[in-house]
Order: sequence, then C-alpha cells, then structure tokens
Amino acid sequence: MRKSKYLVGSLLSIFALASCNNNTASASNSAPSIMGVKGFQCIVNTTVDFLDGVVALDKEDGDITPNLNITVSPSIEVSEDGYATFTKPGEYQVLYKVTDSEGRTAQKNSYIEVLTREEYLNFAMPSGFYSEVNGLAKFTECGMINGKFVVKGEGHQIAEDLKVNRQFSLKSNTLYTFKYTIDSQCAGKVKVLANNEYCGEAKLVVGDNILSFGHIVQSDEDYEDVVISLCFGNITGNVDLVIEAVETTYPQNEGEEIDLTGDFDFGGRVEPNFNTSLPVRGNAFSTLDGKEGVLEVTASCTDIWEGGMFVNTGVTLKEGTKYTISFDMDVEEEKYYEIVFRCGKWGGENNYTTEYMNPEYVDVKGHMVVEIEASIAKLDTLFIYVQSGTETNTIRMSNLKIIEHLNAYGRDTYPIQDYEEYHDSLIGEATFTSRLGAFKYHINKFGSVDSNEKVTSPAFFVNGSGGNYVLTFKAKASAPIEAVVAAPVKGGWDPTILWQRIYLNSEEQVFTFFMNASGADRDYTFVWQFGSDKNQAFENVDIDVYDVSICLRNRELDG
Repeated sequence: MRKSKYLVGSLLSIFALASCNNNTASASNSAPSIMGVKGFQCIVNTTVDFLDGVVALDKEDGDITPNLNITVSPSIEVSEDGYATFTKPGEYQVLYKVTDSEGRTAQKNSYIEVLTREEYLNFAMPSGFYSEVNGLAKFTECGMINGKFVVKGEGHQIAEDLKVNRQFSLKSNTLYTFKYTIDSQCAGKVKVLANNEYCGEAKLVVGDNILSFGHIVQSDEDYEDVVISLCFGNITGNVDLVIEAVETTYPQNEGEEIDLTGDFDFGGRVEPNFNTSLPVRGNAFSTLDGKEGVLEVTASCTDIWEGGMFVNTGVTLKEGTKYTISFDMDVEEEKYYEIVFRCGKWGGENNYTTEYMNPEYVDVKGHMVVEIEASIAKLDTLFIYVQSGTETNTIRMSNLKIIEHLNAYGRDTYPIQDYEEYHDSLIGEATFTSRLGAFKYHINKFGSVDSNEKVTSPAFFVNGSGGNYVLTFKAKASAPIEAVVAAPVKGGWDPTILWQRIYLNSEEQVFTFFMNASGADRDYTFVWQFGSDKNQAFENVDIDVYDVSICLRNRELDG
C-alpha cells in the first residue's frame, strides 16, 4: 500500500517523543495504530481512494502504512495503491488491518454506501422507447441488435402482458395518425393504448405489416405528452418481430410560416474545414456575441471546396417540406466563394445527400434568400457550407433565419438508430456487431489516424448544460491499445462536450467521464476512435464496449 496523504512526519515525531519519555519503561512491544479511517457515500462506477487521509503508525517501526491490508465485503478488488471501483450499488464493510514487525496487529472498520446515479438513457432501445411486462410474461430480446429493433417475448396470457412503449409530444386538439412498420414472424393481434386507455387494435400477419391508427388529445394545453403502447399479448405462440419505422402525420394550417431559428446564435455551430494535406490554410469561428460566423482563408489552393466553414443550423429537414433560408454576407471585394446547402454535414460515402439542394453563388454580397424543398426522405440536419479554398478571403455570415412553409399535413419520423461503424477499408478488414447497447469490434489492422476505425452512437439530446451529464461504460481489448472517446455535436465536431484518451487491455475496466458545461440544448453523439500509431503494432484485436449509459450528475457526491 502507498503512504497516506497526511503529514506522517509530524505524527512520527509525536511517537518519537513518547518513546524518549518512556525509555526506562517496559521493553514490551506496543501495538500499532490506524488513524483517519472514515465511512462515506459514493456513486456506483466511480473509483475511490481507501488510503485518502489514512495512516498506520507503530511506536517501534514508525510509518507502516505500506503494510496496511484492506478487504471489502461484499468482495471487490482493492489495488496495491488503495484504489477500488464499485460496480454495484449497496452497503459495503471495509476492514483495515496492519501488523508490525513483532506480530502485533491493529484493525478498524468503516462502512461505504454506494448509490446509483439516475440514468438519463442507454442505447439498448431506440431513443424514446421502453418496454414493460406483466404477469409471467418476459421479453427474451427487446432492443437494438445489429441495427434492428428486435422484439421477442413469451409467457403472455393477456394483451397487456407485453408492451413496447414510446412517449410522444402531441399538439392538443389535433388528429394524429400513427404508422408503425413491422416485419413479423408471428401472427395475432396488436392492441394499442394511449396513456393506458384503449386506442385501437390491428391484425398482425407473418411478413410485412403497416400498423396504422389515430389519436387526438383534447386539452386546453398547447401540447401533451402521450405514451403509446403496442401490446403484443394477443399473439399466438411467442412474439418474434422487428419494428422498422415509426412516423406520425397530422393536419396543419397550410401556407403558415414557422420561424425555426429565431435570433440565431452562431456560438458552437461553426466549424472550420481545411485540408491540411494541401497548402490551403485558415480558420472559422463565431464571434464572441454569437451574431456572426467568420471564415478566414489565409492561404489558398486549386480546389474551392478544400477550405471553408460548416454552419450547423440545428434544423432537421422533413421530406416534402419547403424552406426559405436567408442571411447576410459580408465578403471582400471581388473574392470568389460558393455556398452549398447540405442534408447532413458530409456527402457521398457517409450516406448524406446534397443533390436536391446545391445552389452555388459567386461574387454575391449583401442579403441572400434561398428556397429549397427537401424532396428526399432523410431525417438529418441542414448544414450550410461556405467554401472559398481558391482565395485568400474573409467572409462574415450573420442574421441567419430559416422559415418552414407548412403543408396541408405534417409528418414526423422517429428514428430507429443503432451504433454505426466505420473503418478505412484500404488499411484492413473489420467486423462489427451490436447487441442491446453493447458492441464488439474486431479490427484486423489499425490505421495511424484516430478516425481510421471508429464507432458512433445514436444521437442523444443534451438539455441545458452538458455538465449535467456523466458517461459510464465498461471496456476491454485483447491487446493493450489506446483509444479516444468523445461527444461531439451531432453531424459535426464543435462543440465537443467530452474528449478523452483511454487505454484498454484484457482486464475489464470501468470508465466514468463528466461532460463539460458547453453546448446546451443540442443533439450529440458518442464516438469511440481506435486508429493510432501505437495500435499499429497489433493485429486481429477484439474490442468489447458494454454497459454504456448516460447518467444525470449527482451534485452532492460528484461535486
């Protein structure tokens, strides 16, 4: 055991003085003493220091803190330095014991209460979904498995025994039509409840199913939260199906215009994009007051798109919906630039598309107005890319406003998302599987850049400060490798509310990270990156990441 953080020297001086004053006394050996032991509370999946403030002293031997033996019941492993990680909540007894050179011992007990953090979400189920069982029923599988929302259950006797629930925020006094797309290996009926009240039922057949039903919330409030429950207890035999898609449609005031951006703040929504393998150089940033996004190109190259700035509007596009985008541009005289509107940040290989919204503007200054129609069914965020890689240039964008033009009917699509894996196929092969919020990743060969091999989580919403949230997960690898875990804004990289380099080996490790306070009220993703110069020394490595959850911070215990 390592030494205490107390001033051991002062305590030893007291022991020494006592020894001098009693040098004529009995020569019998004195028992050692353990001081500083105390009980405390802590949070599950955090590492505690059992030797913080603890010291073991002996009148004859002096400081014998390194001889301390610490045992915990129920049993958990305590390192030689006195650290331990509680992976389960409960009450634990800690026994401190020390023996001096003459065989005399001392011991003290303390009690530790390990509390759970309140979980915000995990990735076992698609965002917004949760399951419920009654009676003797059980779900044998319910959640995301290799990109599919798999639902399997047994033991049901009545319809309400097996429920798959999702909460929706619905406008009051408006008729919503729900549509669930289901691929089923079983037949029977599905009963639908809205806030536990009967809403309808539909026949379920083997094969493809479209489950459609209506619901209206009658209330004086503008919006109400409604839990829609699909009850699978009327199935003959065991439940075995995949929920593929969920959407709602509802009437709107056709022609009405909705301002989606208000007083747009560029803060945290501007990201530079410069290809460092080319001579193009520059930067992009938001002004301190958030009123402008600024692109500075200080060295040019031959390709305009190699230098520019992304602006993440935060607006999720809807299929078949028209938008008016307006903003002001301040650019140097006779400088060349283009503006590209993107559904998602990137195109091509990352399955984003720009083909339906790609107008280009050259030598245009002042107020700009652009109309686009999202004609491709893709739920993603509108990005504006200002590119000027062929000119040394300073461009300022301000007063961004996006107006949605309502159709006769609105449509909201609720994503069924799982982890996504990417590896550079030019480097080597990789295999990836996911199951109920955990993933296994086999990497044949590693690239030298972090992003050559990576896994991205589904998006999650940060309400308020990022500092309210904690990421916890467990991980191990078949070789001693390094990795990066980060939490960038969805579809971009800035702001990033977490970035940490970690080290994995064959032993299970618990990781707990507090997110920083930036980036309020936005969608983020977790990214695990495994490319590294050091990792290139290893081949055919198996990586396991599991028990991934986002928890709310406990202000009393987390500080």
